[in-house]
Amino acid sequence: SAANQPPTVTLTSPASNAVYQALGTISIAASASDPDGSIAEVKFYNGTNLLSTDTASPYSYAWAGIAAGSYTLKAVATDNGGLSVTSAPVPVVVNAQPLVSLISPTNGATYVVGDAIPINAAASDTDGTISQVAFYDGAALLSTDTTSPYGYSWTNAALGSHALYAIAADNRGGSALSSTTTVTVVTPVPVLTVVPTNFNVQVLAGQDAASSTFTVANTGSGTLNYTIA
Repeated sequence: SAANQPPTVTLTSPASNAVYQALGTISIAASASDPDGSIAEVKFYNGTNLLSTDTASPYSYAWAGIAAGSYTLKAVATDNGGLSVTSAPVPVVVNAQPLVSLISPTNGATYVVGDAIPINAAASDTDGTISQVAFYDGAALLSTDTTSPYGYSWTNAALGSHALYAIAADNRGGSALSSTTTVTVVTPVPVLTVVPTNFNVQVLAGQDAASSTFTVANTGSGTLNYTIA
């Protein structure tokens, strides 16, 4: 009888040098055939580490929860006669997500309407670079900064509570969300301060008041109107 001929196998997914995000899923698929028999199984490998075995076409495996790093994938097909063949290797990259945190304003801070609110973030990436940091108030995009130090001076915040956060994106399509900082914007509240606090002038009828000095200051915010009588 004729000698058993080996099968053929090719990885059809993923593409060579494809980039995935850390802790995501890589869909691995192979095409396998045998000229004089049938395919018994297709094994999927990361380097020498067996990931999965598939005995029925279409041959595939969903590799999930992958840590950041570089990997080399391959498939090994075995036919019904016991002959095996290995596909060409396919390198892939799993991108580490960036890191981002808001460093200002302080959570729970209060600002007066019209004040500039300084929003600043620290962002870094362990296997690439930061492409941008976007600043948000709830779902509303406030500003995007592409250069460090990453910041935005918000001058038109409306009255009320605001949930501020930042989203950093890296050069490989990864992104990260900071924790939320809540601030409150209030109306101006003037506060009257008189120095000295015991200022008192008594004048007898028909006489002129002695010269005295006192200071009236607004230690709050907004406009202060006062009357001396």
